[in-house]
Amino acid sequence: MSLSALKLKKLTAAIGTCLVLGASGPLLADTQLVVENDGLMLSAFVGSSSDVVLSMSLRIIGPDGFVLEKRVEDSVINWIPEGDLADGIYHWEAWTVTAGPGAQPRDFMLDRSTHQHEVSALGDAQIQSAPFAEISLDDVPVERFFRSQDKQVIRESGSFRVNNGWLEELKANQDDSLSQHAEPTGVQKLVGALLDRLIPTAHADTFNTNVIIEKSFPTLEYRDTDAASANSGRAFIAYFNEQMQFQIRYSQTSGIITLPLITTPIAIQRGAANNSIFIRGGGSNPSAFGSGFVGMGTNTPTEALHISRAQPQIRLENTSESQSWYVRNSNAGRFEISANSAAVNPFTIATTAPDLGFYLAGTGGRPALGIGTDSPQTRFQIVSDIAQIALTGTTSNTTWSIRNRSADGHLSIGRGVSTGTVLGLAQNAPNNSLRIDGSGNIGIGTASPSQSLHIQRADNTAQILVQDDGALDGQSLFNLRNNGHPSFRLQDTSQSDVRWQFATSGTQPNDCFIVNKIGSGTVEMRICAGGDLEIAGTLSQGSSRSIKENIIELNPASVLAALESLPLAEWSYQHDSEIRHFGPMAEDFYAAFGLGNSDKRIAPGDLGGIAMAATKGLLEEKQILEQRVARLEEELLANKQ
Repeated sequence: MSLSALKLKKLTAAIGTCLVLGASGPLLADTQLVVENDGLMLSAFVGSSSDVVLSMSLRIIGPDGFVLEKRVEDSVINWIPEGDLADGIYHWEAWTVTAGPGAQPRDFMLDRSTHQHEVSALGDAQIQSAPFAEISLDDVPVERFFRSQDKQVIRESGSFRVNNGWLEELKANQDDSLSQHAEPTGVQKLVGALLDRLIPTAHADTFNTNVIIEKSFPTLEYRDTDAASANSGRAFIAYFNEQMQFQIRYSQTSGIITLPLITTPIAIQRGAANNSIFIRGGGSNPSAFGSGFVGMGTNTPTEALHISRAQPQIRLENTSESQSWYVRNSNAGRFEISANSAAVNPFTIATTAPDLGFYLAGTGGRPALGIGTDSPQTRFQIVSDIAQIALTGTTSNTTWSIRNRSADGHLSIGRGVSTGTVLGLAQNAPNNSLRIDGSGNIGIGTASPSQSLHIQRADNTAQILVQDDGALDGQSLFNLRNNGHPSFRLQDTSQSDVRWQFATSGTQPNDCFIVNKIGSGTVEMRICAGGDLEIAGTLSQGSSRSIKENIIELNPASVLAALESLPLAEWSYQHDSEIRHFGPMAEDFYAAFGLGNSDKRIAPGDLGGIAMAATKGLLEEKQILEQRVARLEEELLANKQ
């Protein structure tokens, strides 16, 4: 991928840097700081227009805790102090990050549909937490676009003085803060004290007198000769060993090489880099900000311990267990803690981590972890516009997420990072909306469920709805199973001991469904296999005029005539051949009268109606017969007279 593939802003910055720095210069990249009376300018030079200055950084420290840090992605840093600066010596360090003509930017891919970027480089901190992340190229430092092996870091340092508000550049032959312009540091005082003991008058308070010891393996020894002292005979020894390492060693008794009790608390190997260890003083005020700051790789430490180098790393080695832990600032700018192998990083913090990304507190002697908050109210609390936890199985490649949705405050559990709610709880859900006790009982609206599923409310809204919008006909929506006689009970709590149950009564031949009042001692209704229905009381069918229509008066004589031709028989049902019944067949009854909704069944009311109509027809015939008999009797009496 070439520079032309970068976003416009980054491309312009890179090309602009090339054009500005394309003028003739040294063969290698260099940094120059020009000090003027009202400020300073830091600039970078490269020897070829194909070289690119990716960024420049400047750090300045001075008296009274003064610290200035600047970083730009071009070739010039201009600084004009705001306000008055304290008089004294100021130290500066500058870093220039360049890329050579063969440098290749990292690969970037743009998903135009979602406006998300994917960085294929595994070490990039912008996307370490997820395969896709919404990032802005403007937020990515230019040097992150290039691999570490294609970049070069040039470091320069120097000093200048502020005198009555004016800046004065210190040349190479001028003293800096380690001479008469600053108080001697703790190390200077220690060395001076050693010299005072070994070579009297060789050291002054300002440590200006040069002391030169010329001999093979020169040695300075600081020994306590007071016999009454608890440290009598013990010594600190400063010398060069056979490998030209400068060492400060400690011995409990006299001798340097031959005694086994000698330890070496301080050793400086020949060839050690510049500013391997730098102890910064506080100027004229030792208690001022920055006093005693230790720098490793920098002479402008701004913290108690300041390590400056490419990918700085601290190793903690347990020699008793052959176990090491590493704390480092990795190639991608991430903070990492790992055991032994750098390829495994159980603890990583990206450079893009927000403030309070991880905060470990304590409450009542117990740990409390906060993400996005420095005052967690529980053992684990996430504070964010969308507080979310994602659980991804590396084998199944399935992600479940628990999130507090910012739009409505609902808690949802679903598949994926942002879609698919499997379980949701509304923000205003009441207490005990769902409760599972220690025995596995589930309570809805109650904290003490007394059954496997216990639903309780006090506002007349307790209901159960089972709804299936599928097209399957005859699907069972409510199923009760039991290894015995399952029952379904109803209880009116407003009345004492009013309970009804629906239940089965057993297997064949008594395979029946019963309805009975609990405690009544009888079965009020029984429906058995085959369709037999038994009730303990009266069967009443609806017959009110108010629920009828299409009312037609029948002629009892015609009913009687139809009944006369209706076959009647005695018979048994196939499911119970021992019990005999008498009556018409449904097919014959339907053919004779056309009553009911089927020729397979006869309604008891229809049977009763036909019987009553036939009876009425017989009564009418009886009345006609009686009238005829009466007339005959009258005629006979008349004839006799």
